[in-house]
Amino acid sequence: MHSDAIIRTEALSDRQLRQIRDLVTQCARHDGSRSEYPLDTPGQIHWLLYSGNNSVLKAVCTLIPLDDDTVECCAFTRPASRQPGCFLALLEQAEKEAEDRDILFFAGQMPDTLATLHAISAEKLSTEHQMEKELPPPASYACHDKSESNTHDRTWKLTSACDASAPTASCQTVPIASCQTTPVGEACVCLHHVEVCEPFRQKGFATALLTFLFSVLASEGVRRILLHVSDDNLAAIALYKKTGFRITETLSTYLY
Repeated sequence: MHSDAIIRTEALSDRQLRQIRDLVTQCARHDGSRSEYPLDTPGQIHWLLYSGNNSVLKAVCTLIPLDDDTVECCAFTRPASRQPGCFLALLEQAEKEAEDRDILFFAGQMPDTLATLHAISAEKLSTEHQMEKELPPPASYACHDKSESNTHDRTWKLTSACDASAPTASCQTVPIASCQTTPVGEACVCLHHVEVCEPFRQKGFATALLTFLFSVLASEGVRRILLHVSDDNLAAIALYKKTGFRITETLSTYLY
C-alpha cells in the first residue's frame, strides 16, 4: 500500500468523474450489481485511491451527509484490487471526517460487499426491496400535460363523496387512501407513503388509487415508477406485485 496515493476532494474533475463511472461499471459487471454511484449530493466528500503511478483508480469512497448525526458511506473497489487494505485505507479517512456521526452503508447482496461489512463488524439494521413498474408510452393522440406537474412532489388521494354512516344527511368528503410521488429523474418518479384508512383496508381501494395514478402518470409521459418496501411488509409487497411492480434489487442497511 506504500506506493498507493489517496486524494481527497469535494469537487470531482471531469477526469475523476470518468474514472469513477468506469470503476463502478467494472464492479457492476463483476458482481451483477446496479451501475449507480451518487455524485451530485451537496456536501459530499470523496476519497480516491490510485496506484503508484496515479494512472489506475483502484477504489473510491464517498461520504454523503444525511443529517446532523448520520452520514452515508458509498464505496467501490476495482475487482482486481480487492485485497486487504484498499477499502480500509479509505474507510479510515472517512471515519476521521465523520467524527462522532454514525456511518450507514446501503448494500446489495453481493458476496464481496457482505464479506467486507462482516469484516468491519458493521451492524445490520434492516432489509428492503426496490421495486419498479414500467408504464406504457402515451397514445399518440393523448394530450400531454405541459405543466410542471412532474417536477415536484405530488399527493394523490382517493376520497368518498359522502359518509353514509354520518348521523346527519349532509354530504361529507371522507378520506379513503392516499400516496405521494417524487420525481427522481427524467420520466421516472418514486412512489411512497401509500396509506389506506383503517375502515377501508383489504377492499381494493389501494389498487384503485394506484391504477388511477398509473393512468395519469402515463398520460404525462412518465415511463417508470420505483419504490422501496421493507422485506417484512408482506401485505404491501403483495399489493405492489398485484399492480405490476417487480423486485429489482434488495438492499440492506448497515450501521458502522
